[in-house]
Amino acid sequence: MSMLYNILKFLHVSAVIIWLGAVITLAVLFVRLARERETGAFQLLARQAEFIGKSLIGPAAGVTLLAGGALVWEMGSGMPAWTWWGLIGFVVSVTLGGGVMQRAGRKLGAVVADPNPDAAAIENLQRRLRMLGIINIVVLLSVVWVMVAKPTF
Repeated sequence: MSMLYNILKFLHVSAVIIWLGAVITLAVLFVRLARERETGAFQLLARQAEFIGKSLIGPAAGVTLLAGGALVWEMGSGMPAWTWWGLIGFVVSVTLGGGVMQRAGRKLGAVVADPNPDAAAIENLQRRLRMLGIINIVVLLSVVWVMVAKPTF
């Protein structure tokens, strides 16, 4: 393997570790705070999650994509099925995390900030965020498995 390949693979794997680790950490924190029903702490975590998404998860996802694309180019073997799984997983995770979950999180933040918060709405939004978070984690873990195992479909 060339030095360029090793550098690209290191960047790719490191970025995935950061991305997946941050997603799992936020999911665990949100679940714990939802159980405690501490609205002030929940609002603080929601603001921090937005910051972490923009400053850590987003850039890590970008580096993952760019380094992965450069790896495919460096290998010169075309696009095996497992690389397509990675691209699809990337799109699904970015759409979930950067789009659907972010909107639901903002909506939840607004409901919680209301002087008379609707408990049913809070519970529904928390349940939705929990489900979407689990889906996102499963998608990302499936991509990691496919990248390691490199199965032929």
